[in-house]
Amino acid sequence: MMWPRLPARRWAVGLAALAVSGVLVGGCAESSPAASGGASQAAVASCAATRGTWTAAEPASPGSRNNDLTGVAVLAAGNAWAVGSYADTNGGQTLIEHWNGTTWSVTPSPDPGGSGNFLSGVSAVSPSAIWAVGEYQIGGQSKTLIVFWNGTAWQQVASPSPGPDSYLTSVWAVSAKDVWAVGNYGDGPSSGSSSLILHWNGTRWTQLPTPNPGISNKLDAVTATSAANAWAVGSSGSGQPGSPFILRWNGTTWTRAASPSPGAGGNLVGITANAAANAWAVGQFGAVGGDDAFAVRYCPPPEGKAD
Repeated sequence: MMWPRLPARRWAVGLAALAVSGVLVGGCAESSPAASGGASQAAVASCAATRGTWTAAEPASPGSRNNDLTGVAVLAAGNAWAVGSYADTNGGQTLIEHWNGTTWSVTPSPDPGGSGNFLSGVSAVSPSAIWAVGEYQIGGQSKTLIVFWNGTAWQQVASPSPGPDSYLTSVWAVSAKDVWAVGNYGDGPSSGSSSLILHWNGTRWTQLPTPNPGISNKLDAVTATSAANAWAVGSSGSGQPGSPFILRWNGTTWTRAASPSPGAGGNLVGITANAAANAWAVGQFGAVGGDDAFAVRYCPPPEGKAD
């Protein structure tokens, strides 16, 4: 059985909550003792009692094993969504949970593959326009999976899968007609891989050309500040480990941006930006005795010079 090929270390950047081992950590909520017979829900205390602290708010764990949350999007104090996967007798299934201000509850989500259905990222435009991405497996092949919340239900939306081994790791919604999703695809387990970037224009998802400087190229995260400024990060190289890999969208094309690599190999797995001239990316690089933390910041060119 195949499990999600998420980075060994997944750092959430610019999120309002962090999912770790089936427990969501957030402000204001106090967790209740685990209910007998399975998953428990969080009991909410007054924010006045816990303001300024992180407290556990345990979500549901519907599977018999491997209940994992890997992405979260927050719209308001009483409206948040978390996505991931769980395993049962049918294998991997998508997992989407909603926070209503009091409890986390599982919301039905598409599972187009008999098994091997996983979600890895989520981004919201509005309470009735939310995107989540990942992969599903069918016939021994991985396909990109994109699902959309229309305010009532989660539905699968058709998306390109350029190779028999295609998957998505991150999504970022700029507006209802401008959404990015990234990942990678390959021709099989023994071949290399190519970076994959998909774009939603309000009507359909399409694949855009991307640089692939190495044999193995992958993207783990994407962010954007406008229709003319987006960033995607991951790794690229002739094998493992690769080197930090940064791509930038200027409104017309995706091009590679230079990135420092202080050690033997490296990987960027998270990125956030609040302006065209202010972006941070994080990950790790190889060091003696194990990996070291790694962070890079985008420094814009001097005023009057081209970017």
